[in-house]
Amino acid sequence: MGECLEEGLLHRAVAVQVIRSSGKLLVQQRSKNDSWHPGLWTMSCTGHVRRAESYDAAAGRELKEELGLTAKLTPHKKVLLPAITSGSLTEREWVRFYVTHTDLPCVIDPVELKASRR
Repeated sequence: MGECLEEGLLHRAVAVQVIRSSGKLLVQQRSKNDSWHPGLWTMSCTGHVRRAESYDAAAGRELKEELGLTAKLTPHKKVLLPAITSGSLTEREWVRFYVTHTDLPCVIDPVELKASRR
């Protein structure tokens, strides 16, 4: 998906909000080695939808890859975000938002994330 950012191509993405029973929202800190906004605190989990992959499948895959969680996801709005530029990269996305409610512990992927907080 690097070419999408390098060429500013419109593509599909997912964003998942993990909500704990306490009502707290789990957020993540992007890896300091990431080319797209390294170290940024952002939503619980985000990612690009692969070719021939559904939004639902991508949301479940990203949740598992980034946070080590498997949980029921409830889809919400799909939004065309305005283009965002960072250096030479431009993000243009149709994003489907999801919510899940779980208290399961996270196992973060250190390649993808620096940390998570709730």
